[in-house]
Amino acid sequence: MAEKKVQVEIPTSTTSDVTEDVLAKHLLTPDDVRSILHDIDDLKADYNKLGTCLGVRDPDIKAIRLQHQDPWLCLKSVIMHWLNQNTTTREKPNRRILVDAVKDVDPRLGGELEEKYEKDVN
Repeated sequence: MAEKKVQVEIPTSTTSDVTEDVLAKHLLTPDDVRSILHDIDDLKADYNKLGTCLGVRDPDIKAIRLQHQDPWLCLKSVIMHWLNQNTTTREKPNRRILVDAVKDVDPRLGGELEEKYEKDVN
């Protein structure tokens, strides 16, 4: 019995097929906290959920809640904690991570933030 040989063509990606995530390239630092807070002020009541989406540990969020009674201060502290925590780890805080976390909490606001950040780049 003769074997059938099948030739499979594997497509190769070209540079036009690969889209670059410009938001992931824009790193955030603690100096960006003021502009971030301005953009996500509507999430102050959901600071704990946003913190969880950003990878801030629950004990840290609870400590922030005990330290600050004002939701806006809690939101600011959660963002600062995320920015400072991630500057010492492998994953650097960037706009993509922030946009995705905001989308998890509030899809409408996350979409608006993504559009704003993309316009900033272009």
